[in-house]
Amino acid sequence: MNNNKINQITFLRFIAAVWVLVLHYYPWESSDTLNKNIMSSGWLGVPFFFTLSGFVLVYTYHNRNDFIQKIKTINFYIFRLIRLYPLYLLAFYIDYLILTINASDTQLKIQVQEQVVLNIFVIQSWFLTFFSTNGPSWSISTEFFFYSIFPNLMKRIRSNKQIIIFTSLALLFWIVLQTVTILYEPTLALSKKLNAIFAYNPIINLPSFLIGMVSAFIYFSMQPISRYGKNILGIIFCCISIFTLYCITAYHLYPVQFYFQSMLSPVFALLIVGLSIQKNIITKFLSLKPFVFLGEVSFAIYILQTPIFHCYMYIKNTKEFGLEWIDIITKPSTQAEFLSFATVLILVSLILHIFFEKPIYTYAKKKYSTQPNL
Repeated sequence: MNNNKINQITFLRFIAAVWVLVLHYYPWESSDTLNKNIMSSGWLGVPFFFTLSGFVLVYTYHNRNDFIQKIKTINFYIFRLIRLYPLYLLAFYIDYLILTINASDTQLKIQVQEQVVLNIFVIQSWFLTFFSTNGPSWSISTEFFFYSIFPNLMKRIRSNKQIIIFTSLALLFWIVLQTVTILYEPTLALSKKLNAIFAYNPIINLPSFLIGMVSAFIYFSMQPISRYGKNILGIIFCCISIFTLYCITAYHLYPVQFYFQSMLSPVFALLIVGLSIQKNIITKFLSLKPFVFLGEVSFAIYILQTPIFHCYMYIKNTKEFGLEWIDIITKPSTQAEFLSFATVLILVSLILHIFFEKPIYTYAKKKYSTQPNL
């Protein structure tokens, strides 16, 4: 196992989590066009997570001598489950509790009850009626699917030739998916079922993860390049990816958002590789402990945003919940209210990360992540 963390990319997780948070709960509708476009593109934070996940997994379990560090497959699954599931389940329980106790709408109570089995087994993103009361949790269901196939994928990539084949297939899958969604976009807009499939289904989101894996192989292939060369290339990659991302989001140069979850995955991969290969003042700055810590807290911020918002608004308004509380329809009405909620969310996330998430992760890493193989 590769234990040398690339700390400079950890802070990107925090930026992505905040971007998603802004999309869901910041009252950006009243902002000027440019800011409104950027903030309303926060859904891109999720495919960024998927791309980064593919990169990190390959980086972590890759070994230059044996091509992939040998770990027991069962230990890989247990470690990944313990890594995410406890906080995920706590977030679901908080949301379930606050909604069922305070629901004023019978339909809301029914919807919440329907989600229990799907959420406990983390399979909600496979079902057309999946949308959880904790909306962002669909991505964890999709992430678990990626974890389930990762060991078998890595077993079959043990030579440069196989890397080339894997890269070609991943890019082909990505191209085909984008082509299909562009051609059938008018049909997707008219069908809620197709909408759900192309927005959240794990198979549809798989290209983001695969491209993340490819980006890790590219990272390793660049290691023979001199430090100066990697710094220059890294800066170029970062500039291209950031400029592209800015233009596409600021001017809404993509078709319809949720049908194109993996569209910008190559751009994210370029950013991840560009930042990872650098060793300079920029990466030293991003590797400072406060930035790394915020990146580590990002999962708590992401998964707790909806449960904490439901708790926050119930305490603030002291009223029962109706059906409008589902699917993130309700949000703070002012910037001040959003900042107040975001402050509470980050404080709760920090506390749970330090006293709940991190101790469990430390235990899991010690017990399951250093065992010998796939």
